[in-house]
Amino acid sequence: MERLARLLLLLYPSSFRRRFEREWQEIASWHRERLAGARFGRTRLAAVLLMDTLRAAPTAYGDVLVSGHPYLGSVGQDLRHAVRGLRRGPLFAAAAVVSLGVGIGSNTAIFSVANAVLLQPLPYPDADRLAIVWNEFASSAQSRLPLSPVEVAELADEPGLFEDVGGVWATSVTVLDHEDRLIQVPAGRVTPSFFSVLGVEPALGRTFVADAREGRRPMGVVISHELWTGALGGDANILGRTVRVDGATVDVVGVLPEGLKLHFPPDGSIPERLDVYSSLPWDLRSLPPALHYLRVIGRLSPGMDLDRAQRGVDNAAERARATYAELAVTEDRFSIHPLQGDAVRQARPVLLALLGGVGLFLLLASANVASLVLARASVRRKEMAVRSSLGASGGRLAQLLVLESLVIGALGTALGLWLGSAGARVLWSLRPDGIARVDSVALDGTVVGFTLVVSAVAVLIFGLAPMGAVLRTEAAQVLRGADGRTVGSRRTAREWVTVGEVAIGIVLLVGTALLGQTVARLARAELGFETGNVFTFKVALPERSFPTDGERTRLATEIDRRISALPGVTAAGATSHVPLGTWANWADAAPPDGIPDDERDVFFADHRSVTAGYLAALGLELVEGRGFRETDDADSSPVVVVDRTMARRAFPDGPAVGKTLHPSRYVGGRFVPTPAVVVGVVEDVRDVSPARPSGGQVYWPFAQSARWELTWAVRTERADPADLLPDMRREVRAVSPDLAVASERSMDELLAGATDEARFVALLGGVLATLALVVAALGLYSVVTYVAIQRMREFGLRMVLGARREQVLNDVLRDGVKLGALGIAVGLATALALTRFLGSLLYGVSPTDPLTLGGVAVFFLTVVVVASLGPAVRATHVDPVTAMRD
Repeated sequence: MERLARLLLLLYPSSFRRRFEREWQEIASWHRERLAGARFGRTRLAAVLLMDTLRAAPTAYGDVLVSGHPYLGSVGQDLRHAVRGLRRGPLFAAAAVVSLGVGIGSNTAIFSVANAVLLQPLPYPDADRLAIVWNEFASSAQSRLPLSPVEVAELADEPGLFEDVGGVWATSVTVLDHEDRLIQVPAGRVTPSFFSVLGVEPALGRTFVADAREGRRPMGVVISHELWTGALGGDANILGRTVRVDGATVDVVGVLPEGLKLHFPPDGSIPERLDVYSSLPWDLRSLPPALHYLRVIGRLSPGMDLDRAQRGVDNAAERARATYAELAVTEDRFSIHPLQGDAVRQARPVLLALLGGVGLFLLLASANVASLVLARASVRRKEMAVRSSLGASGGRLAQLLVLESLVIGALGTALGLWLGSAGARVLWSLRPDGIARVDSVALDGTVVGFTLVVSAVAVLIFGLAPMGAVLRTEAAQVLRGADGRTVGSRRTAREWVTVGEVAIGIVLLVGTALLGQTVARLARAELGFETGNVFTFKVALPERSFPTDGERTRLATEIDRRISALPGVTAAGATSHVPLGTWANWADAAPPDGIPDDERDVFFADHRSVTAGYLAALGLELVEGRGFRETDDADSSPVVVVDRTMARRAFPDGPAVGKTLHPSRYVGGRFVPTPAVVVGVVEDVRDVSPARPSGGQVYWPFAQSARWELTWAVRTERADPADLLPDMRREVRAVSPDLAVASERSMDELLAGATDEARFVALLGGVLATLALVVAALGLYSVVTYVAIQRMREFGLRMVLGARREQVLNDVLRDGVKLGALGIAVGLATALALTRFLGSLLYGVSPTDPLTLGGVAVFFLTVVVVASLGPAVRATHVDPVTAMRD
């Protein structure tokens, strides 16, 4: 902010700086203290400083303008005349400034988000050298998968590729806070070098990499600054203190810096903040090679480009396949991407679409101002003719018009910065979880520079509009009262501007209609389960507190029984991973009998562990066989339920019930492939997104695959199932004091979160399209009105000669409809060319959907007729004698 204040001061003459520099700095310091700590304080401070600069400009340049320099003197004279002229026409000035300000403000707000998300580097040292490595199974065409620990070791061994490599796996743990309450917090298991890869130094203590230097096995935990100052009470002696994590006592060896966030892609299932970090062993090769669960990042060696890096990870993958037979079966392949680009991969098309929309809206606003300026120029033809007759050159007339445009542009820019700051706050409040880093939005130097460039382009667009008409004005003809040929040329210019306005409005309205249909279709998408009156909460079953499968099974069964017995509960059950949740699920092959090893990964599927009441609680429809029973316990034969997609894939020639699959289940702390009989088939569930069909599901009874986390789904008779939350917490704690409830949300909230991004884009598109519709309609209205006024003498003469009022009405309507129809045609052609870029944002509707295009055209044509009707009706009420006399 200090640099911005000094930069703005440089805009003043040196004489002003010498006299008022100290006072200016004091004013800037006062504003800074006043706005310190306020939300978007830096943004508001930048806008205030810019407004102060504009207000002080007349005083700052006053001495220069009266210094006697002929050219500067004329500039000052014309500048004062321009300001007085705008004061005499307040409606014109207000309309022009507001139109321009709204256009610039919308661009500023959206660009501030795009700048924070797409352009600003990640908050790590040398962030441009950070890369993320994804796995893919060539045998089953599965991509963007995690790596196993041994593959991380192979990457680290590739010579010259990385300075360091680290991996993380997200889970949750139960922590005893400073008030002896159990809370559940997000946690991570990381490779010891994870923090050194990011370049993160602890605020207190050390990270796990220090253990290597001291020759020790990684021990203890590293915690977030927020967990330390919050749940753990900010104990100054936190280092070396023991805390209870998942029922075990561990030492705190380090505290991370305040505000540290992890910036992984949304499909990486790594939250921005993890509160407790524990370390994997140093010898990663001692871990099972076929367990793929680590999201891996590396710091590229200096000078390493992405093409060479891809060859390096290819070599590492080839060695891994040659060393470990399990990896050769799945045919593991690696791909490497810049971490920043991959982290915003899903947000990029959203933001580019919004930037395109606000860019079109700014063009529309500039065209509207150009139309206003053209109309005003036609009114001022006599003024310009008199100036020309008294000796004013064409350059001097052009200078006056340019200065008027600059004044409008400066005021519009100031308003745009203020609206952009307010708009950024609104966007921050509406931000969807799918768009990362939106909370770092600010009106910084980059955004201000972008705003100034956009403003200059807008001023150029509307400032040049009246030049030709004014400079071609024939003074003698105008002073004699003759319009000459200039009227026709000016009218044609305004008409073409109006055609452009309508075309831009059509493009924005088509895009918004497509996005609106996407949101509507997502809301009606067949999810495979029922969301109404269903509440969910997560409970961790830590292995340290409940080490055996039998203990976790008894806990889950007792919680099921207690929750189901609560008044108003109609069904309750638990799953290891709830649909539309944010945690990554366990996925593995589930081949039927007789499938060779090199083809087993064709039958890749998500694996879930569920309790007996889960299918009923979520309303999953059973299409074949039966669901789980309490008798499907650890002592009975292994059984599974699959979804329709998995049943068709594994058994295309007949029913699935009674057939055998070989999925993996969690037994004794390991995932073990186990033959299991299919006892039921349920409808497909869209568990990742309403827009993404099922890739295949295998459900294990929890007693036969006792995982370490469960999310309960509770169906109730109440309109708001959350009313039962205190009772649910009480019942969970009654089962065991070592359990904590977390992630308490209804299924409707989970569904809303899954469609947040689409609704966010549709909402902003709808606002832009509504504004564009209003601006285009007003532009058409003004042009039709102006043309009708110019033809009043003609209408009066025709009515004297016997023309009916209906004929005059039709003539004026015809003018408006012709302009509107031409704009609609141009707009539809442009929309067909541009909407294909929305393809990745749409669901259930084609970018060239004929019903959408036709509906928008009919709707806009109706708006055109309504906008033209007012001037047409007024033209029919003209008094012929008065019109001919005027």
